[in-house]
Amino acid sequence: MGLTKRWSEPPPDACSHFRWLKKFQSKRSSLSVAVAQLGLVRPMFRHVLLSLVVVAVFTQSLCAGLTPEQMDAAIAENRKAAFRDKPIPWLKDQKKFAIYTPKPQYPPEAVARHITASGIFVIRVHVKTGLVVSAWASQGTRSPLLDSAAIRAFSQWRFKPGALTPIGVVAPQLHEPFGKEDALLKVPITFAL
Repeated sequence: MGLTKRWSEPPPDACSHFRWLKKFQSKRSSLSVAVAQLGLVRPMFRHVLLSLVVVAVFTQSLCAGLTPEQMDAAIAENRKAAFRDKPIPWLKDQKKFAIYTPKPQYPPEAVARHITASGIFVIRVHVKTGLVVSAWASQGTRSPLLDSAAIRAFSQWRFKPGALTPIGVVAPQLHEPFGKEDALLKVPITFAL
């Protein structure tokens, strides 16, 4: 009975756990090593669970009070910042592989208000098909009208299949999830009347 009680309540900290395991192994009692390891793993499992709960609560507290639009804006801003100073090739270096590149239509509202601006956009191209997967403003034009017109046009662009170099080869430090399948290109644009 004393042996069961002593082994059912392991010490609270990790150092004591290891001392407890050594003491257990030196006595060569009838309990198996697996039971001793269980005495170590069970408290660690509690710590891992507690850590996960703390991370979940912390994440939820960071996101509390944000609307879905604010969350999308924050994600977009993080994406812009991540690609702003990275070694992404410019379109001028890859222009020879472009098949179809329609120019953005100048929005009539922007023309009426005499809005002119320039910006830098990033387009993600699926290398095998040459189709643009997505486009976003890296350094926007500060005009939602002009940004959306540029993104609409860039989404229609086409490149020679298999010709572009994947981003995983160009900039492996970005650790892109689709680094072997997609290429990224920076595209400068200027809207002028």
